[in-house]
Amino acid sequence: MTEREEQIMQAAMRVFLRYGIKRATMNDIAQEAEVARQTLYNTFANKDEVVEAGIRHMAASAITEINQAIDDGQSLAQLIDLYFRKISIEPFELLHTNPNAEDIIDGINAVSKDALNQTTRDYVAAAMRFLNPYAPALSKAGKSAAEVAEFLHVGAYGAKKMARDRDHLDMVLNTMKTATLIMAGAADI
Repeated sequence: MTEREEQIMQAAMRVFLRYGIKRATMNDIAQEAEVARQTLYNTFANKDEVVEAGIRHMAASAITEINQAIDDGQSLAQLIDLYFRKISIEPFELLHTNPNAEDIIDGINAVSKDALNQTTRDYVAAAMRFLNPYAPALSKAGKSAAEVAEFLHVGAYGAKKMARDRDHLDMVLNTMKTATLIMAGAADI
């Protein structure tokens, strides 16, 4: 992403949080980014493209952080915590502290199915990467790294939507983490 695109993305996020996606306009984004409307339209054809680029940018940033943690040799427990923080906890907190949360979710879902599907594949691939070293133990538990990666992703994604509050979210995520560590033979129980 170019510096200008990054500037616009950051501005768009602020605008979406302030007004929601439906009420936000390209003019609002241009003003917040301190760029001319034509500059904005030269970068993104419409608001849907801004939303999709934002989703892809946030996911790419999170996956880069997860991959760096893998490369740094963090433990499976630490990697699962980071994965859950990026997929579930940070979005949960952002949306539950924002009065336009419902509009943001609806707006993202309405225009970004392809971007959401791609980010799901990317997140699952990242989880598979940190689960692959545990494939023999997972196999003994009757599961593959791919199956457990899907379990972590679907569980974390669903938990952020269904959790009653942060304590409930933490309990659900901790249960998934414990189950995964047991299956991977990486838990001290």
